[in-house]
Amino acid sequence: MRKEKLFSKDGCYSRVVKSNALFHREAIIHGVNVIKTVIENNNANKAISVLDLACGAEPISITQMLSHFPEIKFNYTGIDINPDQVEFAQHHFSYPENIDETHIYEGNAWNPIPSLQEDKYDIIFMGLNLHHGTPEEVYYLATQISKLLNSQGIYLNHDVYRPNDQPYQRRPDHHPDNINESFCLLDHELIEGIVLPEITQNELQPNAPIPKWRLTYSELLHQSLVNQDAGVECANSTYKHVTMRDYPISLNDFSYIFKQADNKFNIKTIRYGNTHPLMDYIAMPVVTKARTR
Repeated sequence: MRKEKLFSKDGCYSRVVKSNALFHREAIIHGVNVIKTVIENNNANKAISVLDLACGAEPISITQMLSHFPEIKFNYTGIDINPDQVEFAQHHFSYPENIDETHIYEGNAWNPIPSLQEDKYDIIFMGLNLHHGTPEEVYYLATQISKLLNSQGIYLNHDVYRPNDQPYQRRPDHHPDNINESFCLLDHELIEGIVLPEITQNELQPNAPIPKWRLTYSELLHQSLVNQDAGVECANSTYKHVTMRDYPISLNDFSYIFKQADNKFNIKTIRYGNTHPLMDYIAMPVVTKARTR
């Protein structure tokens, strides 16, 4: 996404991750089981290629998944729009020993192909970034993933999703208090011809009142961050970010959009359980191209 302080080295996103308020640990557990299928289909003599979209400074989730396979070699590529995050990921983050190569690029994770040097990846991961996008931006990203994903590869998307029975509220294009600060993730010309009527027929405009589910989710997250020792300042900063910038699609929308982008895509959704109210909003769709899976 556009550069934003929460994700910079001076922000508190690392504390959000460490608090597990957004179920990073559960994502790792389930992600390990999914990655096993890639390993089973991989040539044992070839390192498995991994692409981490919006990797951040500390790509803990995906690298901890990979660390569960010490006998397997991986080549890791990350891309992020924040230069200080890229610098930290390049020079300071400790990667597992089974990661043979690392390549970190500064670029737009929503339009990654222009920044990358490899053509195809066995595993593509995005964590807690998709909820910033409009349906049209998600569609464009899905077309990029279709081009980047190997035929036997997987795409995992650990993220926040609105309930399927709730209307979609469209994100504003700009910061409400600063017309010069854009919230758009892609240049307009990349998405101007995209029309997704099955989503946009049931949506609220940005200036509509915030729907109850978004308020409930934001308040639950704020309380979880406080309860799980992320700190009140971090909880307040995250709450402000969520209420201003986060306009998630639903899991049904995710499946619809990805299949519109590539009708060979298959989508399986992993839910993390029902032991915490926030689990109603957080899940990990897994996308493959192989129809036999």
